[in-house]
Amino acid sequence: MQKIEMFQEGLLPVTRQYPAPGWTLSGPCRATFADPVGLPLWLCRAQVGPGVTLSVGRVHGDQALYVVSGTLRAGGQECSSGGAVILESGAGATVEITSEAELVHVGSGGNAAEPPQAAPLVHVVGARGWFHSGTREGVDATWFADGTCPSCRIAFFSVARGAAPAKRGPMHSHSQPEIIHVLEGKVSLGARDLGPGSSLCIRGDVRYTLTIDEGGARFLNYRPDKSEQTYFGPGAATRTEAEGGLARGGIQVDDLVSVKG
Repeated sequence: MQKIEMFQEGLLPVTRQYPAPGWTLSGPCRATFADPVGLPLWLCRAQVGPGVTLSVGRVHGDQALYVVSGTLRAGGQECSSGGAVILESGAGATVEITSEAELVHVGSGGNAAEPPQAAPLVHVVGARGWFHSGTREGVDATWFADGTCPSCRIAFFSVARGAAPAKRGPMHSHSQPEIIHVLEGKVSLGARDLGPGSSLCIRGDVRYTLTIDEGGARFLNYRPDKSEQTYFGPGAATRTEAEGGLARGGIQVDDLVSVKG
């Protein structure tokens, strides 16, 4: 069983159907789908035209739908490029594509328990995010969900860094499994390079380090539940800290609207 698995979008099978589990689609679509062996996580990247609708019932775990380009409407609220829709477990939803759009849709089959409130919500989050952090890491981290919402547990955020000398991050691990999906630029895991469209799936508690290329990069990160991050030497004591927008020294932005599912 692999601890780290990589998917190159150009090598994934292309489907004309929308392969996200439990979802139905009306209209044309071109999509790819990655689901790492032995992990409940999955990622779908889709190109859909205006007038297409995506629908899901109430039996699913927390999910996130990121708008790479174009616009959509969820719960009567518009979400455009750089924004995301966070769909809580137990929330039914219909998403209307209002202009040619490219989407990244992530989810997990392992967290479908009822959320701790009677009416699960759909969060429509703008490009400024729910939280913002990254000053101490030298990046811009835009959090669309960070596991601290009382009724949804996922962490979903984007990380961006402009052109600068290549930056190798510290050796670390997360208590939850994760998917990293590269939108722009290049990051490296050892000798393996990940360019746009590549996905990296990492099991919980696996140690690794990423290098952001000198040309910069932007990528998405998804975990199915709130987690802790552990840092490892050399030359420094091992330390563990909670993850999340505020926990990482960030600020609450609240570029969001919440609607009933």
